[in-house]
Amino acid sequence: MDTNYNFANLVTRVQTKLKDVDYSEEDIKQFLNETYFEVLGETEYDFLNKISTYDAVTGGELDIPSDFQAAHQLVVGQNGQITPLQYVPHDEFFSRCPMSSRNSMKFTVYGEKIFFTLPDDAQLKNCDCDSGDDVKDDKFYTVRLFYLAKPQALENDDDVPVIPAEFGEILVLGALYRAEQLRDNFDFAQIYENKQQSLITNMNLRYGPKVLGIHNRADLPVRVNLGV
Repeated sequence: MDTNYNFANLVTRVQTKLKDVDYSEEDIKQFLNETYFEVLGETEYDFLNKISTYDAVTGGELDIPSDFQAAHQLVVGQNGQITPLQYVPHDEFFSRCPMSSRNSMKFTVYGEKIFFTLPDDAQLKNCDCDSGDDVKDDKFYTVRLFYLAKPQALENDDDVPVIPAEFGEILVLGALYRAEQLRDNFDFAQIYENKQQSLITNMNLRYGPKVLGIHNRADLPVRVNLGV
């Protein structure tokens, strides 16, 4: 890991390339964050995928993580067996009694919660539906949420972007592009934007939602001196 790869270092890199150490740090920080959200909003990168685990769950509802953006899958595990739950839209989920066999092993996301049902859901005892099954309260599950995380704004000097360090230049170029536009240096701004787009394309190939294969032709964004 590059220990110098953080918010403060990115600001310094932008100031250096602007050849103006007195350029407003606040403006540069804003440019970096604008670039950060813009780039990460275009593609579901692998490095934005996360897993949140909940233990001793009987069903009902769960709080979503603070950085939750979208669910990929919700799975439940018990006694060594893992079962994925089926996602349904919230209007469909809430329109049926949870104990209905048609709604068992399903989940939905609404507000800041994940709502789901399990066959042995102890929290569903008060349902008025006649399921014909005995509800047990001694069954506990481990639930794992596979989800796409949303990026958090860079605020502190030691904040590290989720964008891999080898592609950190994307943020620098995006900030330079914005700064030069404000200076009315549109030729320089265009050069920086073109370089940035080239690196973004490269990052898409490496970290986009796919498995790298023989047809991947991404180039390293850095030149490595092997001493030969």
